[in-house]
Amino acid sequence: MDKDYVDDFINHTGALFGETRNHPSTLLQRDNSSRRPVAIIDNGELTEINISSTYIKKLLYKGEERPDICPSNIYFLDVKQEYKFEPTVSMLYGLYAETKLLGKSAYGMVMDLKRDSRTGRKTADHLRIDDMIDRIKLVFNRTKMIVTPSNTQIEKRISWQDPETDRTWPGIKIYLNIITDIISPYEDEKYSVFFDKPICIDFKLAKDRHECFINRYMPWVSFSWGCPEKMDHLQAILYSYVLDLPFMYLVGDYNPKNAEPGYKPIPIKTVSSMPDDIESRTRLRELFQSIRWTINKTVEMNEQGWPAIQGETCKKCPVISCNYKYNTKPI
Repeated sequence: MDKDYVDDFINHTGALFGETRNHPSTLLQRDNSSRRPVAIIDNGELTEINISSTYIKKLLYKGEERPDICPSNIYFLDVKQEYKFEPTVSMLYGLYAETKLLGKSAYGMVMDLKRDSRTGRKTADHLRIDDMIDRIKLVFNRTKMIVTPSNTQIEKRISWQDPETDRTWPGIKIYLNIITDIISPYEDEKYSVFFDKPICIDFKLAKDRHECFINRYMPWVSFSWGCPEKMDHLQAILYSYVLDLPFMYLVGDYNPKNAEPGYKPIPIKTVSSMPDDIESRTRLRELFQSIRWTINKTVEMNEQGWPAIQGETCKKCPVISCNYKYNTKPI
């Protein structure tokens, strides 16, 4: 498969998805670092909800409501977008790796990492990540991946109507939004993973691809790539549904504990790749239920005026206008 085939696929995907999904859709290359507000409010009335995997996972973990939801935090960070969290070191590492591998990142390019304050040289992690980037580029070539500006950081947005029930939300437009790292074939003899047609590939930087630790108190912050069956794969199911393509994570690590640095592909079972599989169909139904719940929760939060809820995460919240930030409830 050559670049022209993938380019042609990308160029015609918008029309094809519009026909197969029977709803308006847009497919475009991501060219800025802005996020869509999760909700549009006009004179107090909710008129539009933009649902992404990030937004759903801020509210739910494996279909269950998270205990740390604060409507005020969502309003100021994700609706009005007046504040934002400063990226963690891990986030910066991931953005840097994406920028170097793909030439861009979905939400801001990071061209360099913080250097040693005394010497100005790259830190040990910086050097390890640079080495990982070189190794993953070799994987791109060996697995017949096609990585060009035209098939990376692709944004897809579709309007959504519940395909399973008659439920509607009058006056509110519902959209599903994704940004996928790569749309490409992938043929890997080492792991016996073969996709000779384009699939959705999401690159993940990990410290250790064999890590299985899960935070029992806040499991939604855990990325146990060594035990992917324990993780919440809502992102994969949503992306596969919106693009109507198989989905695969490509994990590259830079400092594993008991192994040489390496990589591994993690294909996720979805209706697009295994349409007759019971688990795939169950996952899709669970996705629809999560979307419905997210819509209803957003409507509820708006009706309640996006109240602030005091909790143990208040001290890390960037909304400096909230009194709870300085008066955290003891635990």
